[in-house]
Amino acid sequence: MSINPNHSNNGSNPVEGTSVQPGTHHNDYAQPGVNNQYSAQPTDNQWRQMEASQQQGLSSANTSKVLGIIALVLSVILVVFPLGEILPLILGFIGVSKANKAKRFGVPAKGGKIMNILAIIISLLVIALVIIATIVLANNPDFQQMLRDAQNQVS
Repeated sequence: MSINPNHSNNGSNPVEGTSVQPGTHHNDYAQPGVNNQYSAQPTDNQWRQMEASQQQGLSSANTSKVLGIIALVLSVILVVFPLGEILPLILGFIGVSKANKAKRFGVPAKGGKIMNILAIIISLLVIALVIIATIVLANNPDFQQMLRDAQNQVS
C-alpha cells in the first residue's frame, strides 16, 4: 500500500489500487453484528426465511455448544465426586451427536464438538484414576490393616 503524491484527490482514495465513492465510508474493521453481516445469530426476519434444515442445523449447533459448556464445567467441578462424572460423560456424548447433526445440515459446530470431547476426556480420566486408586488402595497391606483397626474400634 502506497500513497501517490502526484495523485489529485478528486473523490477517489489516494491509496493506490482502491477507490471509494464520494460521500461513502468504507470500514475494514466492521464490528460483529453491524448490518447483521457478521452476526452469529440470525434476526427474526432471517430466521423466517431460512430453510427448515438450516434452522435444525443452527439449533443443533447451539445445543452442542451449550451442552459442551455445561459438560466441561461439571467435569471439572465433579472431580471431587467421581460418580458424578457420569453426567458430564453423557452430556458430552449427546453434545458430540448434536454437533455431528449440525454438520450434516451444513452448519459448523466445531466449538461445541471440541468442548464436548474435552469434557468426555476429562470425565474418562477422572473415572480411570478413581478405579486405579481404588485397586491400589485395596491391595495395600497397610490400608487393609488400617481398615481392620477401624472395624475393631467400631465394634
